[in-house]
Amino acid sequence: MMKQYSGNLQPCEVAVIGAGVGGLSTAIRLARLGLSVTVFERLERVGGLCGTVALNGRRYVVGCNDFGHGLRRDLKALGISLPFEHKKARIHFAGKHYSMPPDLQTILNFARRLPSFARYVLGLRQARRSAYAKVRFLDELVDEAGVSGRFADILMLPAYLMGVPPDRFRVDSILDEFSFHYGYANPTTPVGGPQALADALYQRLLALGGKVVLGCEVTGVEAVDGKKLIHTSQGSHAVDLLVSTLLKPGYFPPAFESGLPLSMLWLDIDSAYRLPSGIHTHLYYPPGIRQWFGDIYAGRMPAEFGFHFFCSDLGVQDGVNTASVYCHLPRGLAEDAAIQTAAQAYILDRIESLLPGIGGYLRACTMISPAMFREMHGMDPVLTPVIAPAGFPQPDNHAPEDDIYYAGAAAFPPGMHAGAAIRSSAYVSDLIARRLAEGR
Repeated sequence: MMKQYSGNLQPCEVAVIGAGVGGLSTAIRLARLGLSVTVFERLERVGGLCGTVALNGRRYVVGCNDFGHGLRRDLKALGISLPFEHKKARIHFAGKHYSMPPDLQTILNFARRLPSFARYVLGLRQARRSAYAKVRFLDELVDEAGVSGRFADILMLPAYLMGVPPDRFRVDSILDEFSFHYGYANPTTPVGGPQALADALYQRLLALGGKVVLGCEVTGVEAVDGKKLIHTSQGSHAVDLLVSTLLKPGYFPPAFESGLPLSMLWLDIDSAYRLPSGIHTHLYYPPGIRQWFGDIYAGRMPAEFGFHFFCSDLGVQDGVNTASVYCHLPRGLAEDAAIQTAAQAYILDRIESLLPGIGGYLRACTMISPAMFREMHGMDPVLTPVIAPAGFPQPDNHAPEDDIYYAGAAAFPPGMHAGAAIRSSAYVSDLIARRLAEGR
């Protein structure tokens, strides 16, 4: 349990770099401590990968869609009340459908695999006890547990969801999901989409007296007379403490690769088409992930590959609902026009197995490549910015060598997703509160 501090802290000015959900959450917690907080964001909007964008007069979701159930608890701790929808994610795999959270049919399908699943869980625990000396990645865990065939594919689904092949997906991230109670097995979605989440965080910070400077890039930091001098594209600012939501420079070895960037197909769907009720995410997941994701990661176009469909939750716009399809195209070929055309044709063909009849209601399809996304949003659509082996820790929330605090998905606690980014704010604010209470 985090220690709670009240209004006896010494006055302090804090700068936060980045107005994504991790930076905004951290700024809120610090403002609630009575500190003067300014967030510097190089983009012209808040939210990072949580937001919406307009194209040809219609709005589409930028990145994040589904969140873990634990997000509601974290928002409550920030003093934010936001309505959520609790819809299922449906997985189309080898002609069958599975649900998260599991429905009765999914439970029955898993029940027949209990011995294999028990070996898998036991393998997870043994890997942790051995400090991941032998089993570091998901494919090694599945092999060590003696699981094969299609059930092995199901157990390797988390790798696909994070844009990492199974032979590079770290085993301990599965345990982190339960250790930190993120709740991604029980997904939830803000009413109004992820922009509603970003806006709620932003408005909460402003109500507490915090400031956000948009379109302001931090170009350098130096220590001057016991303060941090923050150099930005809009001038320099002296503050007492600095929190960064960027990757800690030099922490991850250069040899560590990143996960694959997302390519997106933005869809306009006639509002007359009725999406299945109670389901938010539809995932097309073919068997043989080791092969097809391995091909993609190696820069080859496979015959089959996975993709997932999200409704934008932004309401009817000029008679259509917008939606996004996310997929990974072969490394190094995501900007190739022929690859994009083939991928779009493949998706529009297979999507009928997820949403029968939808093809007759499609009014427009727009392929958004990683380069286009980068040009539109000033960031990469990468779910896993650094692929590290199991046991390699996230950066601590405070680096004493340069006296900078780190928040967001690239710092402790582990996760590299929105749930971990928001959770990090509690750890950073606790460290800063303790420091100021002790007069250091």
